[in-house]
Amino acid sequence: MIKKNYSSFIISLLILIMCTSPSEAQQVSIGTDSAISVFSPICRTRDYSVYEIIYLNTEISMSGNITDFAFHRSDGTNVDPIENISLFMKHTSDVQLVSGNYSENGYQLVYQGSWPNDTGDGWREVALSSPFVYDGINNLQVLVLKGYQAALANPPVTPRWKYSTNATGSNRARRYYDNVAIDSTTNLSTLNYNANARITFGTVGVSEISEEIPSVYPNPAHDKLFINIDNMLNGSSAEFYLYSYNGSMVHHEIIRNGSTINLSSYSRGIYLYTLKVNGEILTAKVVVN
Repeated sequence: MIKKNYSSFIISLLILIMCTSPSEAQQVSIGTDSAISVFSPICRTRDYSVYEIIYLNTEISMSGNITDFAFHRSDGTNVDPIENISLFMKHTSDVQLVSGNYSENGYQLVYQGSWPNDTGDGWREVALSSPFVYDGINNLQVLVLKGYQAALANPPVTPRWKYSTNATGSNRARRYYDNVAIDSTTNLSTLNYNANARITFGTVGVSEISEEIPSVYPNPAHDKLFINIDNMLNGSSAEFYLYSYNGSMVHHEIIRNGSTINLSSYSRGIYLYTLKVNGEILTAKVVVN
């Protein structure tokens, strides 16, 4: 049964790869509604704000290196850059969020700085300081943290942003806005306000799925995988992702040459692993027995 399900998963991946072969930069816009929010994704009527959202892989429909990210500004007379912004991204198998405390667990910091806020309606975009390698399999979870910047007056002064809602009413976003600094006890409340976003892929597509990568061994594996990729690292670190046969990410860690991946907590079966090395994505199967 596992092999049958995994084969279907691999076929789906191969179709995705063929449809998104490497090319020049491509953009994906998510959300077409014109509802307007002063609080999401970046709030200027309070000193601090947080916004967290899941964009579905079916909305993105491609994989590759995310190099730029934008939200859709609607209006507002204030045109000061929005200061102290931190933007985070991560893969997730979740399809909705629940209320809970602020956390950066599992996230990759992809941008820090100011967010453009020039006058008028349109996309306001930042170039990521650290491109995010999106696998096209999982959903994309985005976290936007605004540190201190003195609050503005309510509309029409403060900038407002366009968002869309889910027909099902499920909550894929959560937020916080107030004049109290954000920490691990800050509670985020869920909502059905999905900020319209534009994602730019500098390159798209992933490498073809291999039966194995010789520098990752043994395969089949029992309780450990060994990584020998010194010739690919050029002194840098790499990232290792392990996916179950149904596409859920079960393991992620930063690795270096000679790293050992502990598989002892995973059940027997066929898995897919991905190595992100210097912007290149290598994908292969591994059997855990």
